[in-house]
Amino acid sequence: MDNFEVKNDFARRWEERRKEELAFESRQVEERFRASRVNAGILTLDIEPTNCCNLRCRMCARTVLGYDRQERVILGFMDFALYQRVVREAVELGAVSLRLAWYGEPLLHPQIGAMVSYAKACGLRDVGLNTNATRLNEEMTLTLLRSGLDRIVFSIDSPYPKQYESIRVGAKFEEVLANIRRFRRLRDELGIESLLTRANLVIMKENAHALDDYVALLKDHVDVVATGSFHDFQRPPAGFDADTLRAFRCPYLWLGMVVAWNGSVYVCSIDAGRRYPVGDATRESLGSIWVGDKYAQMRDLHRASRWCESPICARCNLVELFLEHYDMPSPG
Repeated sequence: MDNFEVKNDFARRWEERRKEELAFESRQVEERFRASRVNAGILTLDIEPTNCCNLRCRMCARTVLGYDRQERVILGFMDFALYQRVVREAVELGAVSLRLAWYGEPLLHPQIGAMVSYAKACGLRDVGLNTNATRLNEEMTLTLLRSGLDRIVFSIDSPYPKQYESIRVGAKFEEVLANIRRFRRLRDELGIESLLTRANLVIMKENAHALDDYVALLKDHVDVVATGSFHDFQRPPAGFDADTLRAFRCPYLWLGMVVAWNGSVYVCSIDAGRRYPVGDATRESLGSIWVGDKYAQMRDLHRASRWCESPICARCNLVELFLEHYDMPSPG
């Protein structure tokens, strides 16, 4: 089933104001997809404020991999001084956007508002975060509204209370919906035009029939109502012939990186099991990690059409998404 977006007038005005920077980012993705240029620097950065979460969502890697049941998984919160250094170094390397999220709920971090404000003060043009909205009380809402945040994505996987609560275990449907409504209302009352709100539903077998009701429920409370594909991080890509798959090069290897709460650096957010760290931001600069041997090894596999030799990439069905939306260079 294809993903979709339903946008309101606010979203269209927001995109119009940002059309030049959105076009720049799109061009960069296309160019790096083809040229594979490391010296262009980092374009985008993902930072994990925390890997703690207050929910047990059925489709989430935290639940599937048993983060809270495994002694080897240490839970924690990113130190603010480390965060500041990572953001500064990313900006020096050319980063323009930041997403505060990975396998935790960012609103659990006690300094999340300060994190957003600091990133904006450093010059990042597009700062966003993903949240389950369970902790989005009025105080948190006002903190985020005053922080300079550019985008916020609310994860809502069903328009039906019982089904939603069976998917996002631990959340209360009516409370979450009330939080989202209040966020939109306060944003509009404060006259903030720079912050885009979005609801996202991950399409799964059990909720695929509910999309019309999902749009009807949320279209008056967020600017964009959208769906996303379920990422089965244990399934290899499918639906393309062997030559097309061999030609694939993942653009993210030349676009950005992911920094976990403890400073470990990963090439991609798909590495849910954190099996392939390429550096440690507590001991190394982002610049040295970006051009380091481990990153180079991953990029070389993709250049040589041997990306399936990487256990992470071989199990990434986001390959399908890239192949559907970009023209690939010829093999070799």
